Amino acid sequence: MKKADRLSFRFLAIPLLVLGLYRPAAASDVQPDTTVYTADYFASLNVLTVRDMVRRIPGSEAQLPQNPAGGPGGSGGQRRGLRDKSDRILINGKKLTGKANETDDLLERLPASKVLRIEVVDGMVTETESDAGARTINIITTGLAGGSGTWEVSLRWLDDLRTTTGASLGYSGQIKSADIALGITTTPNGSLTHRDDIEGVAGIPLERILETRTRTAHKTELTGSVRMPLSATRTLQINGLYEKEPREGVNRDDIFEFLPDESLRPIGFSDEPLRRTREIWEIGGTYEHQLNDANLIQVLFLRNENDNDRQSRQTTTDVNGQFVERNHEIRDEHAAETVLRGTWFTQRESGREFDLGLELAVNTLDKLVALFEGQSEPLPPVAIPNADQVIREDRAEIFANYSFSLSNLRVRLGIAAEYSEFDQQGSDVSQNRTLDYLKPSVDLSYDGTNDRRYFLTFKRDVSQLQFDDFIASIDPVDREIRAGNPNLLPETSWNLDVGSEHRFGEDAGLLKLRLFHRWVEDVNDLIPLDLDDSQPGNLPDGRHWGINIVFGLRFQGLGLPGAVLNGFYTWQDSEVIDPFSGEPRPFLNQKQFEAGFEYRHDIERFRGAYGISWSGEGRRHRFDVDRADIDWNDDAIEVFIERRLGRSLILKLAANQIYEPRSERERFNYETGRSTGIETSTVSRDQALRRFMTLSLTGTF
Repeated sequence: MKKADRLSFRFLAIPLLVLGLYRPAAASDVQPDTTVYTADYFASLNVLTVRDMVRRIPGSEAQLPQNPAGGPGGSGGQRRGLRDKSDRILINGKKLTGKANETDDLLERLPASKVLRIEVVDGMVTETESDAGARTINIITTGLAGGSGTWEVSLRWLDDLRTTTGASLGYSGQIKSADIALGITTTPNGSLTHRDDIEGVAGIPLERILETRTRTAHKTELTGSVRMPLSATRTLQINGLYEKEPREGVNRDDIFEFLPDESLRPIGFSDEPLRRTREIWEIGGTYEHQLNDANLIQVLFLRNENDNDRQSRQTTTDVNGQFVERNHEIRDEHAAETVLRGTWFTQRESGREFDLGLELAVNTLDKLVALFEGQSEPLPPVAIPNADQVIREDRAEIFANYSFSLSNLRVRLGIAAEYSEFDQQGSDVSQNRTLDYLKPSVDLSYDGTNDRRYFLTFKRDVSQLQFDDFIASIDPVDREIRAGNPNLLPETSWNLDVGSEHRFGEDAGLLKLRLFHRWVEDVNDLIPLDLDDSQPGNLPDGRHWGINIVFGLRFQGLGLPGAVLNGFYTWQDSEVIDPFSGEPRPFLNQKQFEAGFEYRHDIERFRGAYGISWSGEGRRHRFDVDRADIDWNDDAIEVFIERRLGRSLILKLAANQIYEPRSERERFNYETGRSTGIETSTVSRDQALRRFMTLSLTGTF
């Protein structure tokens, strides 16, 4: 067992031992489905923003993956349309309609003084379409009259790079009857990475490449939200976002060969300046019409556009400065999504609920990839099959859900049917195709006592296709051309989740256990393209299973008031038949485990706080026609200390990647194909991220 695996199980044992110190909740401690945190709960804590408040709630899943296993098949697939929005956070019972526009960003800019209470709701919530095992956080504000806001300035130090600055400003208030929230943020995103590749045969090293990757970037983001009553029964909310991130960098390689005595002799150099720009804008909104006490009409709309351009020029020379090779890579990509969704909700006094709706969506991608390669200018183009394509998907989905209660059992039955049509046009492809799916679902939530809850979800899910996989791409790390597949299908799966949640008395914490199993069809993976190449494709079927644990602890009972520990642990495995070897193996790039925790301790007499966060993950495997990769990363650790200065200022010092975590890869190459089992060479990669520190000053007004 590797050290990382041993540490993960030790980490898992700590919360389980500590949880045993707490007594079960009495019947009067909590309500069956909702835990309420009033403003008094946070009075002695070091909070300025609503985000700070949420982090102090034990077991708050706003900081943790809602579905740690990923999408269908656990391969990271996304749900389609507005159901892709994974937020489980509501503001006054309403969610933010958007994808790039995150509720979490809004919480950073909303002052804690505006919060009346925070409600944590266990189980199914219609507004967020959460399943039976989820938790939803509903933030109830005092109203936005009398404008207020938050601000932050920061300095960031990264080893061997210049100091960078960041800032943010948020304002919320009221103009006549309209509530508004505005924000602007500028964030430094530079990085410095050192990479070491060693290629060898039969344990004998042959070649070594030492690479330094430098990136400088600054992301600027503008956000806005307005909610206004149109009448006594009609409201309109509109949200907007604009984001731009120009990024520049350079990759510098020193190339060596090993001599018989394993000393190094330089044989060449490589220099690759690059430039990338990402630009996003988005507008979304919600219109609601309350027909009467029992009936509501809701219309959601979204428009999102994403431009992503990249250019790089690589020059390779020998030790004498003579040109060996030059190449120029261009990638031009424009993606867009438009969604319109209408739903009728009805609710009866008996607790029965019914909703019926229709969602219409259009997704497009216009992408071009070009590569020029040679020894002298002008560089001749490299022929890349399927290097350009315009893709459009028109999709319609009709859905219905019915919820009712049987004593302590809450039941939701759902059905959805979707139809989509693809149009794909490019130099090497011109085709139309249609897809249709039926998606039933069942959710059960049972309150055994006031401190225990049991849940079950069984549903069919369909992942969102990654249009990027339809078109060829160039791997910027290994500098390889990867084929696309215009006939790729989305993964579908039957998903079963069962679990329980146990809450502890005096709000001491919670422990939630979830078991999951997925029966996956059309697994997104790699398939043969010819004798010595591969492309994205679908494997017939596979299975994916695992366990997820979420916990939250308050240490009030141990004499540490203000101390909170939140964390999660996910172990998973899977099986699919490898198309190259015919042997069973795990899904592509699936992590063996994921884990993380955040501990913070607010000390009232110190007027400050300190804390530590940790995250780790298991190995990932990638299987191709002529090679197999094993990747793993070191654990990531952040520590911080903060101090309140006056009533509305907090000074914070945080250190990230403090021991320069490493990312490693072992690649096993097979000259005549992996099915032969004859290994011809190996490439060992060792990559290190440099540490950085951030000093920030946050205030409210």
